[in-house]
Amino acid sequence: MSQPLCIVEELLKPSAGSKTVGKIGVVFGDDAFLRRTALHWLIERTGVHAEWVHYFDGDDSDWVDVNDEVSTVSLFDQDEKKVVVVRNAAKFITANRPQLEKWVEKSKSDSILILETSTWMSTTKLAKAVSEVGLAVRASIPKLKEWGEPPDHLKIEKWLLVHAQKHHHLRLNKLQAEKILELVGTEFSFLDNELAKLALFAGKDGTVSDETLKETVGGWRLQTVWTILEEVAEGRVAEALAHVDRLLATGESINALLPQLSWGLRRFGVAVQLIEQAERVSKTLKIPEALALAGFRKNDLGNAERQLRRIGRARASKILLWLLEADRKLKGSHSQDERTRFMLEELLMRFSDQPGKVLTRT
Repeated sequence: MSQPLCIVEELLKPSAGSKTVGKIGVVFGDDAFLRRTALHWLIERTGVHAEWVHYFDGDDSDWVDVNDEVSTVSLFDQDEKKVVVVRNAAKFITANRPQLEKWVEKSKSDSILILETSTWMSTTKLAKAVSEVGLAVRASIPKLKEWGEPPDHLKIEKWLLVHAQKHHHLRLNKLQAEKILELVGTEFSFLDNELAKLALFAGKDGTVSDETLKETVGGWRLQTVWTILEEVAEGRVAEALAHVDRLLATGESINALLPQLSWGLRRFGVAVQLIEQAERVSKTLKIPEALALAGFRKNDLGNAERQLRRIGRARASKILLWLLEADRKLKGSHSQDERTRFMLEELLMRFSDQPGKVLTRT
């Protein structure tokens, strides 16, 4: 039984690997850009010519039509197998789960069915059947397997360097990749857009100067997000909320804003968590060391340490819980516009209280 592949990990491998798609493929995850990338990658692995790839929209398609397409051969080339893709397939899977389970088990068709969906439960009968005769690919932001599941910045950074060169002919160095992640966050579609913009200013060899990168990447919107993070960390929440108002007035959505703010704030929470983990085993982890392990660049450690001391240990130790709570609200009880804004304001206001226990210098 095969486990789902991670598309980011697969894209970093030098070769395609030995696993084949089989009779059915599933692309799932909460990142739309990565789902599109994974879908293209999966179709390429089938070896089927683009002419024989047929697409259905899961919201408007019936099982009868999809089954007819995947079960019939071409009138012009009966030796050519087909790939049938159902996009946005969550509703389609729910409505046709028994038929899909039966098809996976009994179909003798040489064609390949691919489902693209935002959600996929690995414990279902269908998922287990797919793992036996097909291939599932996870298209989500890579996470570290630790409390709070922060993004795996090292893995994302590696992807950024490879993607920049392969798709945008950009030759970036490691520090430049770190700076882009710092400015843009971990949303893959935003990263790709910024790379495309940066490529317009690259030299013939694909390189760009640090100054060009600073002036080009992010623009006013992302620089404003960075300003908001600075203001929140400094306790100037009123100014931060004023900048949030300006962003929302330009059409920015809180659904796009929260992940970027969370990325910046999460690092403080991770740093305190690392310090507390060290204390539990009677070890001492200095604050700059913890901040570096949490993802702050060397040149930013002094400023980050000052901000962490202002936030205070009591609050910083709750940041990961606050961010998790905000994410759950955004996807559930506070998904409507007015409640979404209230949720964000509530989160930022937590940083305007009097600092908790001050971190002593270690």
